[in-house]
Amino acid sequence: MKIAIVGSGNMGGGLGKLWAKAGHEVVFSYSRNPDKLQQLAVAAGNQATVDNMKEAIEKSQVVMLAIGVSALEEVMSAVGSLDGKIVITCISGLQPDFTGQTIGLATNLKVSVAERVQQLAPNAAVVEAFNITFADIIASESRGLGRSP
Repeated sequence: MKIAIVGSGNMGGGLGKLWAKAGHEVVFSYSRNPDKLQQLAVAAGNQATVDNMKEAIEKSQVVMLAIGVSALEEVMSAVGSLDGKIVITCISGLQPDFTGQTIGLATNLKVSVAERVQQLAPNAAVVEAFNITFADIIASESRGLGRSP
């Protein structure tokens, strides 16, 4: 499966490397530091590449949104069509002190990040996952993911 990773932080980088090592084609995109994307692709191995966000998404069946909640609206307006894609969001709506953070909606409704992504991409299948998993667990060799008992 081809997976576009939008975001190059601990979660996007960690999950992207795991998926690439499991045999999926991973395309890293979206970073304030383009060199970081290249470093992630090298660390992930032969199954990983780098591309701009729109191209990465166009070429992929699955899109992993691993960005800060404050960038959500900007990124969603720039991604292009997500129609027919599986979109996984690990974006947390919580601040580091675990207080709620409202996404700025004109209606002042409080919705989950996944609900907001679904509103912005109504023809995508949106799944919220990993948003309560610490990045350290994803990065840990002892996590047991992908191993048989």
